[in-house]
Formats: sequence, structure tokens, C-alpha cells
Amino acid sequence: MLPPELIDAFREGRAAVFFGAGASMAAGLPSWDELIGLLAGSLRMSVPNPPYSADLLLKVPQYYVNKSDSKRDLNRLIEKMLEDGKVKFRKAKPKLLRPIHHYLAQLPTKLFYTTNFDKFLEEELEAQGIDFEVVDSEKMARQLTERRKCQVRKIHGSIGGDWDDLVLTRGDFANLPNTRPVLFQALGVDLISHVFLFLGYSLRDPDFSSVYNNYFAGMKGKHQAHFLVLLEDPGALETEDLHRRGLMPIEGWSYPGGSKTEKLIAFLKSLVDAASEQTRLRRFYHRLERHAHIPIVVTSDLHPVEQYVTYPACDIDLAHQISADMQKLSVTPEIVSDVRALGDPEQFLSDHLILICSPLGNKFTKHVFEKASQKNSAIRQRFISMGGKRRAIVANGIEYPSDDPSESGVKERIEHALIARYLNPWAPGKYIYVFAGVQALGTVATRRYLSQSAAYSQLAENADDGDIVAILPVKYREYDPYDPQFELGEMVRIVDFN
Repeated sequence: MLPPELIDAFREGRAAVFFGAGASMAAGLPSWDELIGLLAGSLRMSVPNPPYSADLLLKVPQYYVNKSDSKRDLNRLIEKMLEDGKVKFRKAKPKLLRPIHHYLAQLPTKLFYTTNFDKFLEEELEAQGIDFEVVDSEKMARQLTERRKCQVRKIHGSIGGDWDDLVLTRGDFANLPNTRPVLFQALGVDLISHVFLFLGYSLRDPDFSSVYNNYFAGMKGKHQAHFLVLLEDPGALETEDLHRRGLMPIEGWSYPGGSKTEKLIAFLKSLVDAASEQTRLRRFYHRLERHAHIPIVVTSDLHPVEQYVTYPACDIDLAHQISADMQKLSVTPEIVSDVRALGDPEQFLSDHLILICSPLGNKFTKHVFEKASQKNSAIRQRFISMGGKRRAIVANGIEYPSDDPSESGVKERIEHALIARYLNPWAPGKYIYVFAGVQALGTVATRRYLSQSAAYSQLAENADDGDIVAILPVKYREYDPYDPQFELGEMVRIVDFN
């Protein structure tokens, strides 16, 4: 179970992430044990079978540097190991190149600390369009004292920087507070002001031990509680000691998965779902680029005499709800009338598009549905009005009726709404989003549904990059258009589009 305090910290912008080698091992990079085994072999040094002790993890790199009286050979060896591991991993064509970093970048935080040398997080932040800056040396720490964007603080140095700055040997770890006073002073402040999530570390990891021993042992309750994801049960005594030092263990080993990497990914997925509203939105509003422009087409009517344009309140209210969601994704929405869209349909169909109201009301929605019927597309839903009765018919032939809201003497009534994300058949890689009640009440109910925190997670659950079609049932009794009262039913996902 996710700690509520951790979720709240992320939601409120008070959380930071501190990650170690376990994150990069999931992307093919070698472990500390692999490095030590290679170095020991080069030194012709007899060592026990891994896992190695924390003391040995520091001794062997120090011995290797002592032999050549320089860190240059060690640095070059590590650079080659990292590159070889990266190339080998990517030859297998994994679904995600940086699986752990992919989810780390989705967490709602602007502060990352790491002891890793690689640039996987930087690559992932860039891929997801997140502005960031890197602090990987004392010089950068002195220059970037103000945090105006996401920061990646690499307290052990970084590939591509000054190789002499990399923290690798026993001497390097011993001198950390002296060689990086500004970096570590900032870390001390952040440990007081933020709730940290530590992951990708084992308790014998020298990287974790350097932070643990230099800070948690000496702060004596001055910092708030932090959280550490463990993928092995540390036992009762170690757990008690962690608690005393303000580190709350999270039972990562209890998450589903056949490997430690899979368990860590499962944990991060659940945390992202719980803490990141942007991630929930992006899973449904897929491929919308930051700062992109997207039209929201609503129903309009022209007054026959005075020639002013009116818009249904239900359409406008829902458009405002969706606009607010778009702005959270740094996307620029524009509410436009169906008549305006009909004036240049090719332009509106050449990119992402949002349609509000069914073809029974929105003239451009009607145009899109009729035009899509000539394509091999999932846009096969139909809205029918016959004899005062309306209903929606989905692609698999199932009908979803709508009761007449003006009819009297009816104790219980039913309404339905369509919520869909269709692959745009006229613009590959783009989507058409449809939010359409069979009656006006369905559109009103859709607005309430989308305002719920779990709505977008439900809509995009287990969805890939393809079509999503869902029906939202709405139950009500008497209908008051000025104060509609209703209950939302359980959403129905349509999976058969044939």
C-alpha cells in the first residue's frame, strides 16, 4: 500500500526523488557487483562470490586507482562498461529504453537527486518535454542557487563532466562533505524542507551509505520522515533502525512482478497514478504536445432576427472543464462553433480535435461521423432520434436508450453519454475526442464525471495508443434543466469495434 503521506507530498509539491544504480540497471547498465568483479579480476585479487560487502565495494576501486596512481584508467573502464551495457540492452529492442526513468519523469516533482553517472533521467525528461537543469559539480551548485525549473542534482558527478569529479573510491567517499560542501549543504536543507523518496538502492550500497551516514545519523530528528523502497525484506532489526533514523521502508518486494525491476516499475506506476494528475490526463489525451493548439468544437445557433450566436450551457460548461484539463498539460485550447468548423473542415480534421455534443446537435460532429462512415475507422457510433425517442448505437450493435426528459409520470429515467478517443482517420498520429450526451443531460453528466480524480485513469486503463470508446450511464427522476439532479452509473468500456 502506498503511504498517504508520500502521495500528499507529491500532490502538494513537497516531494523529491533520490535514486541510485538500481534505476539504471533496469536500462542495461552494470551493477556495482559486476564492476567490482571486473576490477578484482584485473587486479588478480581473490574475492568471494557476490553480493559483495559494502566495505569491498569501496576497497577494490581504491586498489585499482592505487595501482595506476590515477583515476583515468578507472574512469575509462567505467565509461566503456556503461556504453556496452546500454548498447546490449537496446539491441534487444525493449518497449521502454529507460523503464524506471520513464516513470520517474512522470512524478510531479521538480527535484531529483542521484548518485548515478549516466544521463538516463536527463534523456527521459527531454523526451517528455520537461524543462530541466543539471547540477553535477560544486561549480554548478554555486551558479544555480535559484530553482526556476526542474533540477537534477548529481552529487557524485556525471559522464561528460570532469572525470576527476566522479566519486568512485574509498577516498572519494570519505572526502565527500569536504569536496562538495555546497552540494551537500543544499541536500541538508532539502532533507528538512522536502519528503524524499529513495529508490534503486540496497542497504549495502556505498552510495546510499554515504548519504545515510553523513546526514541521517547526524540530524537526530531535525528532518521529516522520508521513504525508502526496498526490494528485499531487511528484517525486523534493520526496519526498526531505519524508523529511528526517519526512513520509512516501503515493501517494494510485495509488488507484482517476476524480477526486482518489474516490482519497482509496478510500484512507480501505482505512485504515478495516485500522485500525478498530469500523467492521468496524458494517458487519455495522448500525443498532445506541450504548447500545441487544439480546437474544442461546440454546438451553436443563430438568432433568426438579431443574428447573434448562442451556445448551449451544457456544451460551454463541458468545454471549460476540458479547457482547464488542457491547460494543465500546457496545451492551448480554443472553443469554436460548429458552423465555423464547417467553413474549413479539412483544416480542423488535419490535427487533434475535440467535439462536444452528438451529431443530433453539433453540426460538425454530424459531418465528422458521416465522413468517417466511408473510412475504416472506429468512429461507427450512431445517434438516432425517432418518434421523440433517442438512442446511441455503438459499433457492436448494442443500443443505449435515452428517456424523454420532458415526459411526465416517469419514476426512473435513464440517459447515456459517449466518451471516446478515436484515431483520426484523416491525420495519422492524431486523435479525435468526442464527448456527447444523447440528451443535454448526458453532456452535463460528462462534465461531472471528468471532474472526478479517477475519471481519466478509468478511461485509459490498460489502453494502448489506439481507440477508446466508453458509455457513461446516467440515472435520474424528474428533470430540472436549471438544477439537474442525477446519479452517475458505472462506465462501460466498448472493446469490439467491428
